Amino acid sequence: MIQLVITEYEGGVAEALFEDHDLRELTFPDSGLKTGDFVTGRVENTIPSLSCAFIEIEKGVKAYYSFKDNKRHHYLNGKEQDRLPVQGDLMLVQIEREPMKTKPYTVTSDLSLTGRSLVLVTDSDKVHISKKIRKSDAILALKKELEELSNESGFGFIVRTNAESIGTKETLKEAERLIKEFSESLKYASHNTAFKKIYSAPSHFVKRLQSLPESEIEKVITDIPSVYAELQSNFGGTGMNLQFFEDDSISLTNLYSLSSGIDHALRRVVRLKSGASIVIDPTEALTAIDVNTGKSTDKKKHETMEEAVLRTNLEASKEILKQLRLRNISGMILVDFINMKRDSSVKKLLTVMSDCAKNDPIQTDVLDMTRLGLVEITRKKEGRNIYESKRRGILQRDVSENS
Repeated sequence: MIQLVITEYEGGVAEALFEDHDLRELTFPDSGLKTGDFVTGRVENTIPSLSCAFIEIEKGVKAYYSFKDNKRHHYLNGKEQDRLPVQGDLMLVQIEREPMKTKPYTVTSDLSLTGRSLVLVTDSDKVHISKKIRKSDAILALKKELEELSNESGFGFIVRTNAESIGTKETLKEAERLIKEFSESLKYASHNTAFKKIYSAPSHFVKRLQSLPESEIEKVITDIPSVYAELQSNFGGTGMNLQFFEDDSISLTNLYSLSSGIDHALRRVVRLKSGASIVIDPTEALTAIDVNTGKSTDKKKHETMEEAVLRTNLEASKEILKQLRLRNISGMILVDFINMKRDSSVKKLLTVMSDCAKNDPIQTDVLDMTRLGLVEITRKKEGRNIYESKRRGILQRDVSENS
């Protein structure tokens, strides 16, 4: 079961997700523009050779806009939507990706609105159903009614897994609400100049909860009044267990040991129960992880050295995949495990890692072991990792003990 804790931390907000009382995810949202916001921007310049433009979305803040990924454009000056942008054009765009390291914001014209059971999309007038939903008579009937709404409005829908538990009536109500909300946003944008936020997307914690099966959420707890009000606004009356924490004797941070959890997530060295350790070194190009034996290869009775090494590597592999999710490490990851001589040992290690990777809600692929004995992993980029949060000053905590 899942618990989500939202509390003030170092002048900002921390979101901690626990699964079966084990800390699995840490997020430190920025206070600026966020993914999903609609903003009006001005085209600062175009680069035809790269098939892109840079759009100023706030004074002095540029965003990358791809021509390849955006075939239609939402101009505010009445121009043809299929004409390529030129310098000075006013446009309505949506924040697709927040800035990462040296990369700026990425924005899109494929506008969408996300609800509990549906996503309204503007790049299609079709209705698509999540692959995780069983195609029951009720879902097929829902699809038919949504198709009628799509024909009338010109917008498409993606039916999310929560639609099964929410039901047809509430899902259709949400569809009508999303259509109205989007239409009002377009109307409001048409009367505005550059650098205006037209639509404010839900907070990160709302989007996180919308992406989870509601049957798996045990409780959501916060000590921030504005956060609790937003939770009530979005999920009040749904049956979700929403709690406002008030206790003068202990803080929410201390109750859930968040400080120590964050400290461990920032440490370079993670010690394992067996006595081994893993060393995590993020770089600009990739993340390197080294497995150190420590005292872990002391053989147990009736165990060969190869079996002892495999046991240590298996323990390390599970912790590595847990740390990738906790720290939100993405991109290319190379892991230097303790040397194993048998192909069967390597095969078992890769199989166990692949099975563990399936538990990560973000796509994580265990590729293979290279000729140099390094295991290659890739993890899709979603949001900033804990190191970027610290670098941007969102997370200010210092950890002096790195080993």
